[in-house]
Amino acid sequence: MDYPILQFLADLDGYWIKPASMCLNLPYGRQAVASHCATLAEHGLVERHTDVAAYRIVEKGRAYLQNELSVEDLRETSDENDKDEDEDGDESG
Repeated sequence: MDYPILQFLADLDGYWIKPASMCLNLPYGRQAVASHCATLAEHGLVERHTDVAAYRIVEKGRAYLQNELSVEDLRETSDENDKDEDEDGDESG
């Protein structure tokens, strides 16, 4: 499901799109699209708008679509982000 969402956002070339609008054009429900968009944002493939639940593809997402990044690359990035968050938490404690 992630690939069709990324491809849809790539086709819109940087426009902010809400999951409710995406599901009108994809064969998935709004909640599923919203959940997957949140996961894609966590991996840095899409960006979430600061004020509303809308998303757009970023350069890393385009690279993934062009097979310049692997799923393993994304896991490594996610692991690094988790480590950074843990370190940030340790500093405040």
